[in-house]
Amino acid sequence: MLDVLAPHESIHTWKGFVIHIATITIGLLIAIGLEQTIEYLHHRQQAAAISGKLKAESYENIVVVRSDIESCDQTLAAIKAIGDSLDHKPKASPAAPWMPPVLPEIRIYKPSDAEWLIARDSALLQILPSALVANYWKIEVTREHASILNLDASRSRVKLNALLGVYAGQSALNSTDALAIRLALREYAEYLDQVKLLLQHVAELNQITLDNKVISSGTLSGDILMEPGR
Repeated sequence: MLDVLAPHESIHTWKGFVIHIATITIGLLIAIGLEQTIEYLHHRQQAAAISGKLKAESYENIVVVRSDIESCDQTLAAIKAIGDSLDHKPKASPAAPWMPPVLPEIRIYKPSDAEWLIARDSALLQILPSALVANYWKIEVTREHASILNLDASRSRVKLNALLGVYAGQSALNSTDALAIRLALREYAEYLDQVKLLLQHVAELNQITLDNKVISSGTLSGDILMEPGR
């Protein structure tokens, strides 16, 4: 802050009084203007730094999501192979034990939102462009939806693994046993398909944001974005 100093000489006329008041007023206006300019420049620097961190996180998340999608594809291929093995009718008598293909471990790494949460919880969103904030709200909601569905997929996988543990190695599967396995395979595959779709959306939304474009309601096919809670 700048101190505005009044003239030291005594004031004996109205003219001197007006000059005195004008001097103080102009000095205050200059001080306020300088302070606001400094604050504006500081906010611009803050906004640029936050935007840079958010975009760096977006780049990292696109890489993470690509790995997640590849893991989903490998698991979906294994699910199909297990289902196909149920269709195989062994001609040997007695029937050979049913040995389904191995269901590989799946690793879904949750895309990070650390920088977004820092900006949101420190009340810094107001200094960022509104379009950028709206984009990251949509990314966050989609990311959270993917995380919830991934938990459902994990529970479905536990049920499937339990069935495979019971029936793998048996020489005769009746129609009821085979149906139970097929239903578990289909449920798990459906969850993974939804997780994969949402992960694809997360990657696409991050890329749109990195391209400095606005995410609209019709941006993605099969869009299932939800409005963020306020």
